[in-house]
Amino acid sequence: MRKTAIRGIMGVAAMLLSSTAMAETYTPNAEFFAPRTFSFETTRGVTSAPTIWSAGVYQRSAGDGALGYFLYSDQSMAIHPSSTGPYSVILRFRAPRAGSYRFTGSISVVDQENGSGIGVSWTGSSRRVLDRGQAPASISTTIEMTAGQEFSIEIDPNGTAAYDTTGLALSVEGPDAPRLWTAGSWSEWSSTCGTATRTRTVTCVDGETGQKTSDASCQASTRPSASETSTQTSGCSYSWTPGSYGSPAPACGTTAMSRTVSCTRSDTQDADPSMCDPATKPATETATTDYGTCSYSWTADPWSAPSTACGEATQTRLVGCLRSDGTTVAESSCAQAGERPSTSQTTYQTSGCSFSWTTGEWSGAVPACGPTVENRSVTCVRSDGQPATDGSCPSGMRPADQRAATSYGTCGFSWEAGSWSAPSRTCGSATRTRDVVCRRSDGTQVADAQCGSTRPEDSETVTDFSACSHTLSYGEWSATAPACGDSVQTRAVTCIREDGATVDGALCPAPEPLTRQATDYSTCSFRWDVGSWSTPSACGQTTRTRAVTCLRSDGGQATDAQCDVGAKPSSSEQIQDTSACQYSWVQTSVAEWSACVGGTQSRSVQAECRRSDGSVTSDALCSASGARPENESRGCTGPVTTPTQPGTGPAGGQVIFRRVIDVSR
Repeated sequence: MRKTAIRGIMGVAAMLLSSTAMAETYTPNAEFFAPRTFSFETTRGVTSAPTIWSAGVYQRSAGDGALGYFLYSDQSMAIHPSSTGPYSVILRFRAPRAGSYRFTGSISVVDQENGSGIGVSWTGSSRRVLDRGQAPASISTTIEMTAGQEFSIEIDPNGTAAYDTTGLALSVEGPDAPRLWTAGSWSEWSSTCGTATRTRTVTCVDGETGQKTSDASCQASTRPSASETSTQTSGCSYSWTPGSYGSPAPACGTTAMSRTVSCTRSDTQDADPSMCDPATKPATETATTDYGTCSYSWTADPWSAPSTACGEATQTRLVGCLRSDGTTVAESSCAQAGERPSTSQTTYQTSGCSFSWTTGEWSGAVPACGPTVENRSVTCVRSDGQPATDGSCPSGMRPADQRAATSYGTCGFSWEAGSWSAPSRTCGSATRTRDVVCRRSDGTQVADAQCGSTRPEDSETVTDFSACSHTLSYGEWSATAPACGDSVQTRAVTCIREDGATVDGALCPAPEPLTRQATDYSTCSFRWDVGSWSTPSACGQTTRTRAVTCLRSDGGQATDAQCDVGAKPSSSEQIQDTSACQYSWVQTSVAEWSACVGGTQSRSVQAECRRSDGSVTSDALCSASGARPENESRGCTGPVTTPTQPGTGPAGGQVIFRRVIDVSR
């Protein structure tokens, strides 16, 4: 935010301009009057450029010799009258860029000769007149302005041509001009081989004018680099640099040694090997020989193949002396290596043998009755004639060591009878049979002639009733005996076997009943039977009932139609009964309380003795229910009831009593 201050005294007062560190600085010289930021003019429209006096004074001429205003070398400013009339002086501020601008200051009359004061106004305000001794006119306004928009202050002599010395103080705050970093061209590299540096100029400038400003005006975080470092190789040369061979490790025989050979740049830095000439590269390996640390031992080749593949065989091998570096040397070098290994050995080989089965003679049949066996030996033999385990011969080709045979020299013979068949009939006489065979002791059936004893019978006649069926045969029912009501009838039953024979009744199923009930009412007589009257359960007029039933002469109950319906006795009747009645006092009316007289009120109570059926009875019957209700009285403090005349009750009725509640009680 720029803050520009203007101080001016019209006549002999000075006008001074200053700014903050981040704003442009304006000075009262020829540049000040150029139409850039501030400008002065008169109401006569003077537009000629300022003329520089020899005394260093700047003026803006009115054109006819009269001076609208002028600026002395001490930077004071005055308003002058003209022979042709007074003119105003206008100070204009032109916004260099868009933004918010705040204008603060004051205008006052410092000296007044014979004029009538001054008139002042500025953008956004109305004109006012100031005289000497009056309070200054304060300027305080903030305006959003576009680039080139103007804010003006006009001072006029208020219609006279007098000298009025005017003091002007003005402060302007507005947005700063943008500040930008600019970078110049890079210098040459400080070296052509190795680490090198180059530089350039970096300057902070006004983004609108391009003029150089303080570096502090620009943002430090965005400042371009003013120098840079890089490795340059355009002027380098390259050569091989060999390292040293290391000391060989203690070993037996020839030992290889190696070293590093690197490509070096002329600035002594390591470079990629491709930068050096491969034809001039020194060797990286060499060798040295030393047997002083060697040891010696016997070595033997594998045994040769056996001289035969089945049976006793001989094997041989080569034996030599071996140095620890793997070289075979004279056997004399192994004098201290212990006993020399043998070069031959005898072994027993079976890998080439074949195997087969051999059998002995059959032993002959084992004595028995019927089938038996005979045996022989079976042996596995190697091709060199030596016996071997059975597992060496093929199991699937092993000969049988046992076979079947037959011998009957010890056999016996006997008859064998089977079970009897079912009889030819199932009820009565029948024939049954069975199988009878001669059997050898080995279980085989043979001809009957082989059995010498008497042959058992193979058929017989039997009597059997176990499968017979049985049925019941029933006789006729007997006649009923003359009677009124129930009597019993009987009948005979017989068990008959299926062949028609009469048998025990236990062989038949349980018979149906052999007796039955028969009923005959043809000789019966009938009569009405009455029961006892029921007990009354109510008080007063009530009903009592009794059972009336038609009975037969045998005592059985019959329907009413079988008796003389016209002669049927009554089964219910009405009676008057008071044995179940209760008696009690019943209040029939309670009068209203009387007027309060002498601190007492009274009312009458009417009651009567009533039976539990609601009938009014003699008072004597209620003697057991307690005393008859009496009239009532109570204390009072004033009149609480008022008699009412007949005919004033609701709907034209008569009000006997009207109750008034005594709220004092």
